[in-house]
Amino acid sequence: MGRAFSLPKLSLKACLAIAIIACLVLLIPNSTLANVTGTLSLDKSIYRSGETLYIQVTDIDENKDSTAKDSLSVSVTSAIESQAETVTLTETDVSTGVFQGSIALDEQGSIGADGKLQVTFAGDKITVTYKDLADDWGNPKTIVKTADFVGKAIGGGISTDTTWTEANSPYIVTDDVFVNPGVLLSIEPGVEVKFMAGSGLFVHGTLNAVGTSSKPIRFAPYAESSAPGYWDGIKIIRKTAGGDSNITFEYCIICICT
Repeated sequence: MGRAFSLPKLSLKACLAIAIIACLVLLIPNSTLANVTGTLSLDKSIYRSGETLYIQVTDIDENKDSTAKDSLSVSVTSAIESQAETVTLTETDVSTGVFQGSIALDEQGSIGADGKLQVTFAGDKITVTYKDLADDWGNPKTIVKTADFVGKAIGGGISTDTTWTEANSPYIVTDDVFVNPGVLLSIEPGVEVKFMAGSGLFVHGTLNAVGTSSKPIRFAPYAESSAPGYWDGIKIIRKTAGGDSNITFEYCIICICT
C-alpha cells in the first residue's frame, strides 16, 4: 500500500511572502531573470554610393521598460573615420528586445561627429561595434560586424573604348565585367583591380594591360583572406581573325588567392 503523507501547513505570513515573490517574478522584466547574449546584424555586406547602413541588435536584456520602447547605442567607424560615430537604435515595439537604427554613408563631407559616416570613394571598410553588458554568463562582451563600401564599383558591359587610370585606382569589380567585341580596355601601369567573390573579367574585344617594372598592374581578390576560386579570373572569349591573342599582359601580377 502507498504511504500516506500530508503537506505542511503554512502560516499566513509565509503564504503572503510566496504570493509577493510570485508577483515580483511576473512583473520583473525578463532581462533581470536571465542574461542573454545579444546579436548584431547589418542589412547587407556590401554598400555602394548613396546607400544607408541599417543596423539591428537583438538583446532581450536591454528590454528594461515594459511600458515603453527602449533604446541602446552602437558605434560605427570606417577606415577613413576612425573616431566612432554613435548610432542610437530604438526598440521596434514595447518589450520586443529588437532594436533598429541607421546612419547615412557620406563620401563628400568632412570627418567628424556629424551623424554621418565618412567613407572614401576608392573603397572602405565599415565596422559596427555593440557592447553587450551581460552575455549568457553575465559577462560583458563586445560584438563586431564588418561590411565593405565600394564607391567605385564596376560591373557589366564595356561598350566603348575605356582606360582604367592609375589616378582612379583601385578598381573594385563587384559583378562580371565584359569587354564587348570591337572594344578596347586599356589599363595603365600601377593600377590595382580587386575582384569581389564570384566576379571576373571576360574579354570579347581587346585588353591591353601594360605595366612597368616599377609600376606593375595587379589583379587580386578583394577579400583580405581568400581561397582559390574566390574570383572567376580573366577569360579570353575569342581570338582575332589573324589568330593572334587579343590580350596583352606586361608586368602584371595576377593573384589567385590571398
